[in-house]
Amino acid sequence: MSERTKSYYQQKVDWFSSYVRQNPGADLSIATLASRAAISPFHFHRILRAALGESPGSYINRHRLEAAVGLIRQATGNLSDVAIEVGFSDVSAFSKAFTKQFGIAPSEFRQNPAMELNARFDYIAGEKGPEAVALHPKAVVMKNTLVVARRVTGEYGGQATLTGWDELEKYAARHGLLTWRPQFFSVYYDDPDEMPPDQCRSDLCIATKRAAPETDTMRQRVVEGGSFAVFRYKGSFDKLPGLYQAIYRDWVLPNNIVTANRPILEKYIRYSATTNPADYVTDIYLPVAQ
Repeated sequence: MSERTKSYYQQKVDWFSSYVRQNPGADLSIATLASRAAISPFHFHRILRAALGESPGSYINRHRLEAAVGLIRQATGNLSDVAIEVGFSDVSAFSKAFTKQFGIAPSEFRQNPAMELNARFDYIAGEKGPEAVALHPKAVVMKNTLVVARRVTGEYGGQATLTGWDELEKYAARHGLLTWRPQFFSVYYDDPDEMPPDQCRSDLCIATKRAAPETDTMRQRVVEGGSFAVFRYKGSFDKLPGLYQAIYRDWVLPNNIVTANRPILEKYIRYSATTNPADYVTDIYLPVAQ
């Protein structure tokens, strides 16, 4: 491909990105956009996907929802007005898309608009490797968090972990800790590349705002907060190591990031027995020095 051709296509991609950001409520179908850009819809879709690292539909949806976050933070109109302004046909479709993207309903976000949200994926896992990698983590300062924790010693993601999660969920149900959107996350204390797998320690946690009875296996504790770089991952748990490798190889080392002496956290944003593993969403909290 000649430099002139590359420049031509890059201009089309730049135009697309600018138009989507400035007109989230417009007709953003590929047919309409391709017509405006004077290019074949078929080729336009493939060029955009290659240049953006995600499908045009995903890119459009993400920017529409980012625009919605801004409108909600500005308290501009009710949620129905926000939905229409950013291109959704009704508030139900908007609420479903918002919740799927951010792991929280727009009505709940409106009650706490200062909440940090992550509108994009840093790493999307595919069957044969990563489908998209673009590491731009969010800087988050997390407060100390009260949790009920189930300590597990054994291979990360192994049978001991599965058993531990089952016990924690049953405990949470018995003691009324399963709120509408419970916060489940893991705290990892050991590097599985340095420690024998059967000796790796982790805490499986559910956040709580009140005291809960302790048992032989369930302990209440405070997870230390601080500054974190948060990477959003989409995909099955067995492919998470690919993201960890990318974080250190492509972000920590090239940018001379100083990590803090605190454990890594994994927060489970979208996960259930009925969710396709390819659609799991997980946030990786990498502790960084302030």
